[in-house]
Amino acid sequence: MSVDTALAPATPAAPATGETPVTVHRAIALAQDFEQLQGAAQGLRATVVALQDAQASSAEATAVFSTLADALTRRSIELSISELGPPPCPLSWVTLGSHGRQEAMPGSDMDSALAWEGDEDQDGAVRYMRALGSRVTGVLARCGLSADKRGATAGEDLFVRPVSSWRRIFRESIKDPRSDKGLVVISLFLDGRVLDHRGSALDLQREFAGVRHRRGLLRLMLALALANKPAVGFMRDFVLDRSAEHRGLLDIKRGGLLPVTSIARYASLAAGVSTARSTSERLSAAAAAGTLDCEFSRTLRDDFELFQGLRLEHHVSQIERGTEPDDYLDPAALPRAMRRRLRDALREVRSVQKRLSRQLSGEIAFA
Repeated sequence: MSVDTALAPATPAAPATGETPVTVHRAIALAQDFEQLQGAAQGLRATVVALQDAQASSAEATAVFSTLADALTRRSIELSISELGPPPCPLSWVTLGSHGRQEAMPGSDMDSALAWEGDEDQDGAVRYMRALGSRVTGVLARCGLSADKRGATAGEDLFVRPVSSWRRIFRESIKDPRSDKGLVVISLFLDGRVLDHRGSALDLQREFAGVRHRRGLLRLMLALALANKPAVGFMRDFVLDRSAEHRGLLDIKRGGLLPVTSIARYASLAAGVSTARSTSERLSAAAAAGTLDCEFSRTLRDDFELFQGLRLEHHVSQIERGTEPDDYLDPAALPRAMRRRLRDALREVRSVQKRLSRQLSGEIAFA
């Protein structure tokens, strides 16, 4: 997606600051230091609020936000390299998770990885890359794009490796997905997108080209997708958080979006479709290839849009109140019709999962 295409939906509306997504993008590109970059980054959340006020769809809002986050990341890398000095070898920055799928929102974690050309025992290169990864993720956090709390970030040593090491990990994970973090690594990098290309990391995606022929791996990917349960009980009640901090709230990301994105990732992988990146594109591609029923695909796309829309509204409301966006919303605060629609959507996802689960038990021929 080009910058102009991604930013186009926001043109009619402008944030309260008078900026538009185009001017925010330009301010990011022209930032001469980290302080200016942090100032430019303040326009990201204002842009999301403006898009919501203009009644843009969640898909439009996430596309614009993701494009601006990409620009912010690239400029962070450029400014960091200008301070650290030229890299000792070519490198590539890989954005993962929702940012990789271009479905990010203000409360999304910034998952990332760094790949570089060279040997693991090149101490100078290792030190440089780790310093770069730590610096960039720190800058992004100060700009409102916080790193993944579980450590899936280029700010952690595990996600800063030479291309040869990443390639070995991928092959080992594909060969033995039951190995430690095998499926997690595959899932992360299936969503991956090379954002800043200064090396050969683009070739890493080819490691997944023949995965659809590995029957055992696909079964495990499907089992992983089905393990992410929608937040609705068998008695039609929502499954709410029980922690002290979020008691009585619904985690719309884990209980709504994650089950759908996991199914879409599995289904497109089974179809051998590597070009589809977003959840909606993956569901459509899987339906076209026959690895997912067309009706299931339409249902999941509609439900995903609903969950994303509710998440967007929740984030915008928090931004307007001056609080940090999170994914915990109160179903009781929703209008009765929307609460019923949300409950029905979660039940629809659960129904699709039940149908797909028969593939694991052999009741339906495995795709």
